[in-house]
Amino acid sequence: MDVLPLLKQTIEQLALRHRDRSIRLEGAGPCYAQFDEVRLRQLFSNIIGNALQHSPADEPVTVKIDDRTGMVRIAVENGGPPIPSEMLNSHFTPFQRKAAGKKRAGLGLGPYIASEIARAHEGSIQVKSDAGGTVFTMLLPGAPAQAGAASPT
Repeated sequence: MDVLPLLKQTIEQLALRHRDRSIRLEGAGPCYAQFDEVRLRQLFSNIIGNALQHSPADEPVTVKIDDRTGMVRIAVENGGPPIPSEMLNSHFTPFQRKAAGKKRAGLGLGPYIASEIARAHEGSIQVKSDAGGTVFTMLLPGAPAQAGAASPT
């Protein structure tokens, strides 16, 4: 199935909850992969929602999608302070936010759950963060255009 419509729907839903924020989508489809729609929506919502939460209100969150390498690649970029380097290595480990003493609400499970969803789809998720901003990149194996939805979980 084409990932792009699901990504667009997720962005539209988040934009309704964050009316004061700008979420840009760059890239064109179709971008085919086999996926569990509910889980992939959860992954997108989690990563884009985190970008909205952890970036300045006056800066946009940019979501890029492409499949030029035979993999569907979705990158979520936001500005703001970088994730501390000591947290980058364990960012996808559960309860790390709480362990790191953050004062924000939440248990720190979001990145972990997102990484598990990506892994269940035989994909991956990575994060890079520096003074220029933070980028979460998700890779999912591409699929032929005629492929139907499948639940890998």
